Amino acid sequence: MALAVGCGESPTESSESADAGPTLTVGFIGAGQGSVTSDPSGIDCAAADGTCSATFPRGTQVTLTATPDSGHTFVGWSGACSGANGDCAVTLDADRSVTAEFDEPDAPTPPPPGSFPWQQQATDVEGPLSEVQFLDASTGWAVRRNRQGHRLTLFRTSDGGATWSADEITDDETTDMGHFLAVLDPETGFTGGEACTLLSTEDAGATWDRRRLCDSTRWLLSIHAIDADRIWVGGGGGLLFRTEDGGASWTRVTVAELDFPVNGIAFASPDVGLLVEAEQIFRTEDGGATWEHQASPQSPLNDVAFADATTAVAVGQSGAIIRSEDGGATWSVVETDATIDLLAVDFGADGFGVATGETGIILVSVDAGATWESEGTPVESFLEGAWVLDADHAWAVGHEGTILFRASE
Repeated sequence: MALAVGCGESPTESSESADAGPTLTVGFIGAGQGSVTSDPSGIDCAAADGTCSATFPRGTQVTLTATPDSGHTFVGWSGACSGANGDCAVTLDADRSVTAEFDEPDAPTPPPPGSFPWQQQATDVEGPLSEVQFLDASTGWAVRRNRQGHRLTLFRTSDGGATWSADEITDDETTDMGHFLAVLDPETGFTGGEACTLLSTEDAGATWDRRRLCDSTRWLLSIHAIDADRIWVGGGGGLLFRTEDGGASWTRVTVAELDFPVNGIAFASPDVGLLVEAEQIFRTEDGGATWEHQASPQSPLNDVAFADATTAVAVGQSGAIIRSEDGGATWSVVETDATIDLLAVDFGADGFGVATGETGIILVSVDAGATWESEGTPVESFLEGAWVLDADHAWAVGHEGTILFRASE
């Protein structure tokens, strides 16, 4: 139903002084959004602004153009432009008023169950979920960042995501936390974020230990657990830390040329690992004692994962996907139709992989990342995290409390 926004009166004439030209006033009605501009210039306003007006020399013919916002439609003109199709020409021999009507897009019809490989799991979760991880087909954790009025919260499931329990990690609503998640066993996990801060639990989230790994104000952004003892954490400005005792102690690792945020970390073995940042890829063959770097053939990169012992895939901005078959020594571009930013990638058994990103995009690969196809989802939320066990057990999480589950049947 159309709602009036701004004014739109029938054409009126008013007496004007000899020095002032007539005024053209543009108003808006309708539930949609759009803008109106004029030639000659003078009118340039949007529906969200309400009305606008401009004065022109008497006798000027002013052409008005209506442009709907993306997804919205222009319905038509009223007032001095009544009956006009497309652009409207108004001759200003007196004050005139014009009204433009825009309509909003119809709400999408919810898809029937089973129409997508990915289905939204029934939860009462709200807010931005950043990461998800499953230990097996039943036991999983997800973390919500404390943003958009929500508190940092851990969600846990023991039935594959059919139901989720929620436990607030902290009542702090200001410190930006929950950028990553690592689950070592049903009791032990890590998350963290702003001010170089790491949070850890050893009782399934009932209590959390808070530790600053450094004095920097930069964020911790990524984590990778090789096993229960050896864990790597990366952050803004090239921050990199490692532990070899399950998090009891941490050592800062300095890597030459690593200056930008460490967006993703992946290890194929305790010796061979990769880091990705905005423009470069860093590789180690000696467990992180030394790192070599190279420019990425596509950038910026947001995440990286190993599909097997030698095959790695990194994803990034504007649908970027690059792939290595030699443990990250060399890389090639994987061509897809994706143009939307990809935020996360993960692989499970038999080379099955999932990449997720903005506006609900999900790409899947069945050949260790050599080729990718888009799969439909019932959401348009940013999907920031993905976790894959196999083609029958994969999850993606994102904004607006989104938790998606994929099953081949």
